[in-house]
Amino acid sequence: MDSRNDYGFGPSSIMDDVSYRDSSSFGWNMFLFAVAVAMIAVNWGFLRPASRQLDQMRVQIRTLEKTVEQLTAKHGSAEHATSLLTKLVEQSQRCDRAADGLARMEQLQERLAYETSHIDEAAAAIDRLAELRDRVMQQYSLIESTHHALAETNAVQQKLLSAASSCGEAESALDRIDSMQHRVRNAERTVDATESLVQDIDTLHRVLLSTAELHHDATEVADTLIDLSETLVDESDEADAAQMALTDLLDIRDTIVAQSSD
Repeated sequence: MDSRNDYGFGPSSIMDDVSYRDSSSFGWNMFLFAVAVAMIAVNWGFLRPASRQLDQMRVQIRTLEKTVEQLTAKHGSAEHATSLLTKLVEQSQRCDRAADGLARMEQLQERLAYETSHIDEAAAAIDRLAELRDRVMQQYSLIESTHHALAETNAVQQKLLSAASSCGEAESALDRIDSMQHRVRNAERTVDATESLVQDIDTLHRVLLSTAELHHDATEVADTLIDLSETLVDESDEADAAQMALTDLLDIRDTIVAQSSD
């Protein structure tokens, strides 16, 4: 017997080995092929759709993030708009209050204008009353002075009657004095007598002082007439009556001068 046959290396065993190896290789190849097909199937059937879904989810997440950012920005704008609306409402209320205040101010201005017009009228009335009071006081002082002058003139008249009883023309002079007194009474409100009236009265005063017999009486008459003339110059408003009184005084002066010369 051959030694290769003794150790099992005969032709039949080699063929068996080869066939066994071929069958094993085929089984592994089929397994690997099945695994590859399964992986491809899983890739195409599950992984790729899952990848697409993940991409879509990423896109959606980005969209959501942008939406959230926009909403956040809009929320800030909304808060700003709300604050602005609140301020506008407050401003509107202030405008309403300001309009009411302006209306009240306009009413107050109208009342002030009305009261001011009345105040002006009252002030004008007060001014007129003050002017009237001053005029009354002036007229009162004039009347007092005139009455005083008339009283003194009456006294002088009596003295002249007693002192000039021997003169034939004394009665006519006294009549003229009476006429002058009557005119002076009627001219109690006379004003604006001229400077010449005072000068003429001064002249009469000097003539009367030169008379010896009637020196004392003439002095009193002249002083009284000077006071009366000053009153007439300061406070009279009827120059014609004053001029007539002056004419009478000049006539009296001439009469007294004529009597003194006799």
